[in-house]
Amino acid sequence: MVSKKETGSKLFINPADDPKCVTAVGEPCHIECGTTPAAEVADAIADADTADGVFGERFSPNLNVRHLLATNQIERLQLQRYMTSDEVSKRRHEYVDASFIHHKVTKDTVGYDGDAVAFVYFTPATARIPASDMCLAESGLAQLDWNSTDESRRSALRGSGGWEMQFGWIEQCGVHQFVPTYKQADQYKKIWPLITRMDGTLARALPRTLRNQLLLQRGTGFSLSATDTSTISSITCLKNAPSSLHLDGNNAEAGMVVMATAGDYVGGEFVLVEFGVEIAIPPGGILIAATHRYWHGNFKTVRGLRYSVLGYFREGLRGKTALPVKVNGPDLPFTKHAGGGSDE
Repeated sequence: MVSKKETGSKLFINPADDPKCVTAVGEPCHIECGTTPAAEVADAIADADTADGVFGERFSPNLNVRHLLATNQIERLQLQRYMTSDEVSKRRHEYVDASFIHHKVTKDTVGYDGDAVAFVYFTPATARIPASDMCLAESGLAQLDWNSTDESRRSALRGSGGWEMQFGWIEQCGVHQFVPTYKQADQYKKIWPLITRMDGTLARALPRTLRNQLLLQRGTGFSLSATDTSTISSITCLKNAPSSLHLDGNNAEAGMVVMATAGDYVGGEFVLVEFGVEIAIPPGGILIAATHRYWHGNFKTVRGLRYSVLGYFREGLRGKTALPVKVNGPDLPFTKHAGGGSDE
């Protein structure tokens, strides 16, 4: 079984010494010492107290969507559908223009399609990603050996005139890490602090979504994910590569994409075309979106240098990976107290 030890206000969860240790779902526990079965972490997250300061000074203030809505700190946008999914599909791989836009998101906003969260956007002032993390990520991104999108396996990126790079795990032809992860590990690791921030923002804003995403990962095959500690299995990095209209077909149904940008640019705004919503994501802002359910793309024109970092969990990895989530690490500490730990 999994042993729990309380120290102060934080919950420390570690595998027991018993080699026959099993996870909460009855599976053998083969993950590394000091790590935790995802189902156990998911339960801890569901009971997390999301009050200010719980996630450490670096992660204050509380970004739980329910809390922000209750305290009028975030705009609730009830989305109106202007195009059907079938209508958009006929424009697959086209780029949108301003004629499709009915609402521009410029402040902290959660967008609802009925009762379902379609997206959450945090401005840089709210996301509070340190300038040092942004600078380090931009340095790593600048040093990558990029691949041209002209030969991308993602048709929505072809013709963008940009570059892409992918890291982490992929289920295609067997589960393995993307080769660039090995070849460019030093450059890629400079992006890890930013990805940790992205992952932490998802944990605080939509803990139920994070819980579901963790529960997909309750297998015991791997010891590393897209970073050293993450609920994200895969990372796509883009450089001046706006995408045409598409759906993310291989992302987990229970998860959401987390996106951040870096660089010095204008243009390339993110668009949820069915709802006519435009979101300009400046460096330091974070967008969480259900891009596997809603057609989306970018304005094609980008002036300057725009990097995009997208983190997600792939459906084909369901039940195949056990991630070493460091519950008692500096980035995602949780208290034992219940309350405020679920999103709408």
